[in-house]
Amino acid sequence: MPVKIGGLKRLRTPTTFVVGKSTGSSIGELTELTNLQGKLCILNLQNVLDAMDAFQANLKEKKDLKELELEWGDKDAHDSTKERDVLDMLQPPINLVKLTLKFYGGITFPKWFVDSASSNIQWL
Repeated sequence: MPVKIGGLKRLRTPTTFVVGKSTGSSIGELTELTNLQGKLCILNLQNVLDAMDAFQANLKEKKDLKELELEWGDKDAHDSTKERDVLDMLQPPINLVKLTLKFYGGITFPKWFVDSASSNIQWL
């Protein structure tokens, strides 16, 4: 039986997390990974079923993350409201230095994104 990434609670440096469609890895599996550090790429964010699943990932509390890449698929039709809600729930930790968004289809950005007082992002 394969091990789900959420079961690897001591994992520190994953490079890529791929959100599965109806089956596979749920973004909520990142909840238990409190020791993440360095760079994390989260791919296929269009597969997040509900923005609250993204909230459960609790990226804001992963204080040792320095780089975060968030990518939505470029092939599927974009749901701008859902993508904006998912991005809102994926608020990164205040110590983040580099943030990359790919294929984001929202028409606005969440408050945390535009509030310079809530981050140390030096590269976007």
